[in-house]
Amino acid sequence: MITKKYVIGAAARGSREQTHIHEVQGLTESAMDHSHRFGGATGEVIPLAGGGHKHEYRAVTDYVHGHYHKIYVETGPGITVSSEEHVHHAQGSTTVDRDHKHDFDLTTFEAP
Repeated sequence: MITKKYVIGAAARGSREQTHIHEVQGLTESAMDHSHRFGGATGEVIPLAGGGHKHEYRAVTDYVHGHYHKIYVETGPGITVSSEEHVHHAQGSTTVDRDHKHDFDLTTFEAP
């Protein structure tokens, strides 16, 4: 998922070169006797001032008990898992819908 913000940013810099993304799949913590699934892909690389990078992740959960929630989070910096791949971690809460929210904790799939 590449957000409009980053597509426009790349075009403004005169660069159309793509950076990597990470797949995401997860399950929220339970609230009001249910949980929600979510999945998708992060946005492209967001450089960090001290080196390294992070990603933005936006999603809509599945529809359970007559509602869904939205997720917006920025990951932490990359965590090396092999000589060629890394993952990112993030945690947060969904939007409040039907008078409740769900916490979530995610680790992206590996990417170069």
